[in-house]
Amino acid sequence: MTPELREVHVRLEELDNEIAGTLAHAERLRLRRTYLLVDLNRSASPLNRLPPELIGEIFLFTLPEDTHTLPNPHRSPILLTHVCRLWRDIAVGLSTLWSSICISEILHCYPKPGLLEMLEAFLIRAENAPISMTLAPGATQHPMPLMPMFDGSRRSELFRLARHTSARWRELEIVRPFSDLPLLLRHDEPWDFGQLEKLTILPTQGTRPERGRPLKLTPLTEAQKLRDVHLSGFSPRTLLLPWWQLTNIHMENLYPVEILDTLSCTASVVDASFSVFPSAFFHLPNTNTNDTPTGRPRALKSLTITGENHITPLLDHLMLYPFKKFHLAFGPNNEFAPLVQFLTSFPSLTDIALEFDGAIKLPDLGACIEQMPRAQSLILACRNGLSNGPLPHALATNNEILPALKSLTLIEHVDRYNEPPVDTSMLAEMLRARWGQGLKEFRLSTTQAMFTSEQMAQFVDLAKAGMKVKIQSHGSGPFLKVWFDSDIAKQW
Repeated sequence: MTPELREVHVRLEELDNEIAGTLAHAERLRLRRTYLLVDLNRSASPLNRLPPELIGEIFLFTLPEDTHTLPNPHRSPILLTHVCRLWRDIAVGLSTLWSSICISEILHCYPKPGLLEMLEAFLIRAENAPISMTLAPGATQHPMPLMPMFDGSRRSELFRLARHTSARWRELEIVRPFSDLPLLLRHDEPWDFGQLEKLTILPTQGTRPERGRPLKLTPLTEAQKLRDVHLSGFSPRTLLLPWWQLTNIHMENLYPVEILDTLSCTASVVDASFSVFPSAFFHLPNTNTNDTPTGRPRALKSLTITGENHITPLLDHLMLYPFKKFHLAFGPNNEFAPLVQFLTSFPSLTDIALEFDGAIKLPDLGACIEQMPRAQSLILACRNGLSNGPLPHALATNNEILPALKSLTLIEHVDRYNEPPVDTSMLAEMLRARWGQGLKEFRLSTTQAMFTSEQMAQFVDLAKAGMKVKIQSHGSGPFLKVWFDSDIAKQW
């Protein structure tokens, strides 16, 4: 290569280096400009001009809806601390943002680095806020734990942290196999549940405690503020609790006699809900013997009982003071006579829901309705047509039937190939007649059918007059078909 060509190559290399340096400098300037724009937009953001207290209230709406969600850097509230310094300061200083804690999966011994440290951070940031503690499997629970769930050292380290804050626990939820419960809350450990208001214990895998052997889980009997419980399989004979002070109870998978025991022991209960354990046969005490519990909750306002077999015979054994709200869901292998007698004994009921998993006979339906003189809200659900039977005609022509009715819901699961179509004319006539008697709301949920616009037009004047009317199919989301909605019809 000649000297002249070598000099040209050197000059080209110098120019290339100069261009590369200029481009790098331009890139640095572009990044600086981008950062300045980010700061400018952040400063001009309406959100950042809001008071920190209001931003904190907005943050509360970002929390996961599923309380079984483990602490996760990619979810609120931890994610909020990674946006900017302002958000971090607000989030860290908002104790209620850190007061809902799920710790169950930390007990798994497969690798989850930092979970205990994360739990400790949550507890520190929660400060003095009441804590909602959840010991339940999360949505992404590992299918094959490498070691038993309750490894001794892991449990000790976790519960050492948890016990220090148990005095601030307002809610406690446990969803574990029954055999795990004594390991979770041992009565020989220094727990303090002085602020506990709500307790949920739902044993998994179909396990139930043995009758006659009450389970003592730490000093739950000393939880002076406990008012709300949601339990599965437990009753006063199988779990030691301050039953006498509870006001809201939701009990699942109980035998009928356990329902009687519970109502006998919960003198302060206001809202009671029971589901009956699925079984072909139950033992109910003889009403003339001492086996029948005699206690009665004086404050009871709402009672719900759901199940399949032998539900209505239980009603003969309920010793209750007058109350207001009654919801009964039962299967076809039940007699209606005990239900009619029960309704006769409690004429003060104002909110009634009867869900029958079968075709209800008209004489039985009529006998029940005749015993509802003060019913203001009525829900009827069954597997035969109610909207095309004599019920609408009776309500339209006889004001003495359900004279106090303000809200009526009919839920019918029918075979439209063998049942007559919905008589929309009679429904509209019934609603007009009852509008003047105080009926304000009507909803019909029926099996998929076809309605014409002319049929639905019969309800427009009622909607414009102020009555809430909704006619729809069963289901939800894409499976829900709404043929008429008074909120929309008002705009027609």
